[in-house]
Amino acid sequence: LNPFTVCNRDQMVLIGQHLDKNFKLANDVNLGEWTPLGGPEDHFSGLFDGQNHRITFTVSQPHNLIGIFANNRGEIKNLNLNGLVQLNSPNINPEYVGLVAGRTIDDGKITNVHATGSIYLLGSFSGTYVGGLTGLVQVEWPVSGVNSVESSSADLDIEVNQAEYLGGLVGYLVQATVTNSQFEGQIKHNNAGPNNYTGGLVGAGFYGNITYSQADVSILASRSIGGIIGAQRAIGGSLGHNESHGQINILPLPAGTPSYQSSAAGGMIGKNEAATVEYCVSFTNS
Repeated sequence: LNPFTVCNRDQMVLIGQHLDKNFKLANDVNLGEWTPLGGPEDHFSGLFDGQNHRITFTVSQPHNLIGIFANNRGEIKNLNLNGLVQLNSPNINPEYVGLVAGRTIDDGKITNVHATGSIYLLGSFSGTYVGGLTGLVQVEWPVSGVNSVESSSADLDIEVNQAEYLGGLVGYLVQATVTNSQFEGQIKHNNAGPNNYTGGLVGAGFYGNITYSQADVSILASRSIGGIIGAQRAIGGSLGHNESHGQINILPLPAGTPSYQSSAAGGMIGKNEAATVEYCVSFTNS
């Protein structure tokens, strides 16, 4: 079907009533303060083609899922974003945060999307899944290896008080692939706990694959830190043909921290549990 043309903020808002349709962006649009399209049970399942135009937006109000879209199970492509997400109250704790979509699930794809801006989440527990593009990418069993994030990039300043998974592009990658993509910028994870993960591209992966991608990143965190990925779990997950550049600075752990909760840091991967790493290069100081 021919896509509907979107020219302004009002027409962007109307997408929320037609989440299964296809759309194309006709020009640059400034959304101002933005409420994500959809919700926890309302997924975007169509096609959004930005036609290489730019969307500018700000989120400073509480939402459980933060991004242009709350949930993405369609395809978002050929789009430039400039976003500011800034939540400073200790009582605001979003669960999924990314500039494109809070969650990308099932057949959802992000292709040729390029984001700039900042994400500042300074609540007491600031988002379980936080990524520059999307907080969670999850492909349901038995399908695996879908190129869920492809030919995309983010140039961001990210600061989070505490998140379970924090990555420059994706917070948590489950059975999906990030390929030919790049992050550049700074990631600061202020109060990372023993089961929190921070990565230049991906916070952590479960059967996730990262290929032909690069991080040029400065990371400041205390636990499970990797220039590409904080932790990779499960046989079948892999990293291939990737590069990491930049600096990893390890924050001191609280006094009395047990030795089994000590820091794990690596120029490429912080913690590896039975995953394959091949044809990767790290130029990261750690």
